Amino acid sequence: MRYITIVCVFSIIVSVAQFKVFRKCCPKNQSLIKLSSLDKNSRDKYECIDYDRHLSEYKEVSLNSDLVVNQNVIIDNGIPQKCNFSAIEQFGEYFNASTDRDICYDRIITEINNGMIIRSSNLSITMLKCDGFEFMSRNKLKVQSIVKCCPRDQVYDSEYHLCRKSHEFKEEWLIRQLRLNISDIFFIANMMNCSRDEYSVEIKEGIYRLALIKRALRITTENGDDEYYIKWGSWCVDQDYMSRRLLARVCTRDCFEFNAYCMRKCCPIGEHISRYDTRSFSCTQNSDDRFLFNLSSYIEPLRRKKGDIGGEY
Repeated sequence: MRYITIVCVFSIIVSVAQFKVFRKCCPKNQSLIKLSSLDKNSRDKYECIDYDRHLSEYKEVSLNSDLVVNQNVIIDNGIPQKCNFSAIEQFGEYFNASTDRDICYDRIITEINNGMIIRSSNLSITMLKCDGFEFMSRNKLKVQSIVKCCPRDQVYDSEYHLCRKSHEFKEEWLIRQLRLNISDIFFIANMMNCSRDEYSVEIKEGIYRLALIKRALRITTENGDDEYYIKWGSWCVDQDYMSRRLLARVCTRDCFEFNAYCMRKCCPIGEHISRYDTRSFSCTQNSDDRFLFNLSSYIEPLRRKKGDIGGEY
């Protein structure tokens, strides 16, 4: 009986050792907030927060998503205790991670400086390390960055060209659709901004095949005749609100290349023009569906006249 017990314990240790361990600062579905003040003698503080508490306490919607960790990676969470620690940003496709409890890694979703909220556009994983701790690498973790078109709790409506609230959507859906299960950690950003001389063209799954090759988006026509690589910062992906399929938006100066019908929209997606007087105009956030960017009265007659003109973007 003793021999059997030893074998069982040994097999458990071996099976656990086969998994990578990620020392995440916060529990699943939580991220860091950074608290700092103008006092030069005070040190920055870091706390874990979930989306609902963030919205309740700070009345602010965080655009940033929590880190998503592959289910094959064991999460050992906890911020280092009883020590002064420093924050160091980690960049790159791979990083060497320690499993020691004097160190942890996570994403900062919001910074609060002297009581004022600063929306974080942090595009890195932050390491909190006890001062004086000698770093010893135990894991080599692969990080996959994904640019999502809409904020964390919204998906993209390709009919009216705006982001819509979605209570069902989870970031894991994007990972499955893009077949990215070989990565250990997924960093989801919201940062696509086309330049003034570019159009944002919507690329829909079914007409094209979409894949991520490191930080570039590869777009392939269904027949495989044409292939495009879109650089980081010029693409984003999301779920299509209407079809529930994968969709991408890419920045381009050549709409014909994607068989797209392009037009200039005065305001960003989700905004419309407000007129203050005969000379003053400004862009205002849509408050309800009265302000939808509905082009059907213009596009449909054009389609009947000219046939297939691609999508309207």
